[in-house]
Amino acid sequence: YRVHGPPGGDEHPEAVARDVAVPAGEALTRARALALAEIRKSASGVAAIEAEWAAAALSPATVGAGTLAAYAGDYGARRVAVEDGRLVVRNGRRPPLVLVPLERDLFFVEGAATPLRMRFERDGADRVTGLLLLTPEGRTSRFARSG
Repeated sequence: YRVHGPPGGDEHPEAVARDVAVPAGEALTRARALALAEIRKSASGVAAIEAEWAAAALSPATVGAGTLAAYAGDYGARRVAVEDGRLVVRNGRRPPLVLVPLERDLFFVEGAATPLRMRFERDGADRVTGLLLLTPEGRTSRFARSG
C-alpha cells in the first residue's frame, strides 16, 4: 500500500508526504505518524505537546501481564484492572479508558478527546502507590491507591 497526500492535486503539498510505501497493516499508523510529524514542525505550546504525545502512542511499549497486574487496584473513585491483556480504568458509570503503555509506569489514554497520560507512582519498595492524570497543559491530578 501507499500513503497518499490529499486528493485533488497539489493544493496542500505540505500536508503529508506522498507515495510512501508501507505494508498494508502499517498504512494507517504510518499516515498518522507522517501527519503528526508535520504538525510538530510548526506547532508550539500545548499543541506541540499534544502532537508529541499522540505520536508516542503510535509506538506502544510491550508490557507483560505480570507487570500490568501490579497496577490493578483502586485509586480514589477510579478502578484499574487488566482486561483482555490491556490496562483499563473505570470511573463510576463513565466509559472505560484503555491505557496504552509508553514506558514503565507511563501510559497514554486511548481515545481521549485530547491527549492524556497516566503515570503510576511507586514507593521506595517499588510498590505502586498512586496514579497521576497528566494533561498537555501541565495540570496533574493525583489519586492515591487504596487497599
